Amino acid sequence: MRLAKSLVVFAAATVALAQDAIISRGFFVGEDTSTPGARGPEVFRNPKNHAIAAASLLKHAASRVNYVPHSQLPSKTCESYSLFQEKLRTSLALSDGDLYWVTLKLKGGASDLQDKIQQQYPYDNEASIARQLRHALPWFIRDATLKKWQLTVVLIRKPKDSDDRVIVELVSIGLLLDTTRNGVVEIPEQEAIFVTKQYEMKTNFVVERADRLFDVVGVTSLNKFGLYFTSPPAQFPNIRDWYDNGKPLHDDEGCFDF
Repeated sequence: MRLAKSLVVFAAATVALAQDAIISRGFFVGEDTSTPGARGPEVFRNPKNHAIAAASLLKHAASRVNYVPHSQLPSKTCESYSLFQEKLRTSLALSDGDLYWVTLKLKGGASDLQDKIQQQYPYDNEASIARQLRHALPWFIRDATLKKWQLTVVLIRKPKDSDDRVIVELVSIGLLLDTTRNGVVEIPEQEAIFVTKQYEMKTNFVVERADRLFDVVGVTSLNKFGLYFTSPPAQFPNIRDWYDNGKPLHDDEGCFDF
């Protein structure tokens, strides 16, 4: 019954997050215990290097289904993101973990969005996760037909109390975004579904198949993982007048123009 209920809830949450466009960010939290310069099969054989192993597996899974957020328009990644989710769900290197979802009642504005996410995120590093999702917000949209947006963080978590545990997490929120005549984005009052889905690396599986995994997957550093899964900032337009509580809505590194 628990499995069936989990699948029903996950399916409902996934359908609810069906969007016109997806913006992604790649992020790592926790303690990186990896050996400096770790490479080759040792990345998979030594559990202390498994944050890098997770980065490598995630990048490989995404590239297999043509989910390449760093070089694709957000409106072109919806189908491939669904395939990427399925890759994680069926991966032999990952075990199924927690699913958490909640409806957020948003009053409008980026600060309110960040605050509500930080309040409802069920694990630690909640401030960092909320900030990452806020930074993913587009602030200028040329195509006014793109109304339903999903902000997603592809997260690798390395708990500080363990040498060998690594958690992979997809953190997402679906939003309806309005635009002014000039294309500047506004976040209207709404109810938004916030979802986080976790998987855990199978340490023994990865260690026992280190040579084969290296041959098939290769090695992706945590830095390159972050770059791969982060949608690119575009050339900024001249519009600079969207402010939230008297401050610019974004740091430059978090601005997107579509």
